Amino acid sequence: IQPLIQLLLSGTDKDKVAATGALLKLSMMGMSKVLVAQQGGISPLVKILEIGSLEAKKNAVMALKNLCMQKENKELVVKADGIPALVSMMQSGSEHVKMNAAGALEFLTSNINNESTSGIASPLIKFLNKGPENGRNIDIINAVVSESGAIPLLLKLMESGSANSKITAAGVIRNLCANDENKVIISKECGVIPLIGMLQTGPEEGKSKAAEALWNLSLENESNISLVGKEGGIRPLIQLLRTGDEDGQMNAERALKCLASNMDNKMAMGLEVGTEALVKVLRSEEVLEKKFPKRRKGIRWGDKMKMCVVIVCYLLQAKSVTDKICQLLPKRTIKQEEQTIVKAVPESAPSSSSSETFNMKSLFKSKNETLLSKQK
Repeated sequence: IQPLIQLLLSGTDKDKVAATGALLKLSMMGMSKVLVAQQGGISPLVKILEIGSLEAKKNAVMALKNLCMQKENKELVVKADGIPALVSMMQSGSEHVKMNAAGALEFLTSNINNESTSGIASPLIKFLNKGPENGRNIDIINAVVSESGAIPLLLKLMESGSANSKITAAGVIRNLCANDENKVIISKECGVIPLIGMLQTGPEEGKSKAAEALWNLSLENESNISLVGKEGGIRPLIQLLRTGDEDGQMNAERALKCLASNMDNKMAMGLEVGTEALVKVLRSEEVLEKKFPKRRKGIRWGDKMKMCVVIVCYLLQAKSVTDKICQLLPKRTIKQEEQTIVKAVPESAPSSSSSETFNMKSLFKSKNETLLSKQK
């Protein structure tokens, strides 16, 4: 590895192409990822992104992407000013280079072990000198990526890049949305529009990432909650809830639950017949278990059902959809549905107004009486 690194530092252009190609192959092997970084290979690779030939840059950006998969290497990439170099490749590189640069940023900004990174506000110098708290500081990395001007380039890549580039860019935006300051930047850059476009026409993986990005973007942000609804995000999220894969359905549930705190969004969900899809999910636990026998660790289907019930409770507060839900419930089993839902959620569902309360038992009682009278 050391001779290859020396070629990167002092070899000819031809030598640098050969050396970056060899390091690229090494970066694809598990243990070699650690060895290349430990022997000082990251900084010369970053330097190649700045002054190397096109072929050497192509090899170097792919090698850095592979090295960023290793959590221990993230700090070294930041120390070597790798983030601005990768962002520069997204601006001036070929389509293939742009995709791999975005891939490196996606690995850098991801929280591999799903550890909480909220509330971290340490200066970047502390991160560089002492190492990140608990092994990594994703919030700070995300801030550096944003400050390097990556967000507009990522959004542009989502609109005009190749299919794989769009998916990768959506993954980076999803990760960056976990930062409150980035939420503001993304909304100002009209980032909601390409995310909704990905929901409408993207592949399954892209749709799932876009739904999770919209969920992150809307969390504790009333302005973005309203914006997603106004830009037409409700319909594709409901469609994903109906027909998406396991991850897509889960992320659509989360996003819809968050968006349902806005009254206009509740009405939009009713108009898009979102209640029908949610009730189907509520009444299909057995079908879902057969379809997805390998459950994700830490997620119980019962909890997913309760999440759907909460969304339905929000929707029920919109008067126009109460009849829709009761029509979907079979008349002969409405008592069973009443007991199931009343056990799963509190007496009063969350309301957009503190003066409003919603009583599940009274609603089902009145609707039950109406249905029985119609039967008679």
